[in-house]
Amino acid sequence: MKAFIMDLRSKFKGLDDIYVWHTLCGAWGGVRPGATHLNLKIIPCKLSPGLDGTMRDLAVVRIVEGSVGLVHPDQVNDFYDSMHSHLAKSGVTGVKVDVIYALEYDVCDE
Repeated sequence: MKAFIMDLRSKFKGLDDIYVWHTLCGAWGGVRPGATHLNLKIIPCKLSPGLDGTMRDLAVVRIVEGSVGLVHPDQVNDFYDSMHSHLAKSGVTGVKVDVIYALEYDVCDE
């Protein structure tokens, strides 16, 4: 990613900022175990009644079908710090965090 950002900056000299996008959970289906040093768990989820009534699309349906990989709540700060520091070292100057409706998932942790 760092080489790509260096290429962008050399090709587009007036480029001030480079933003990237990621979801609240890291990726659409969260983070998969083994992808990071953090404690992760694949957790079944369903849509809350409010989300089910307003946000039913194929991406959401697939997440519910496949469950979501979540970082243990005690490690959320480490999760974002490590991800954002990696991006910053690569030359990214900002992020857009999306898919905040994930806060409305009813997680079914056993």
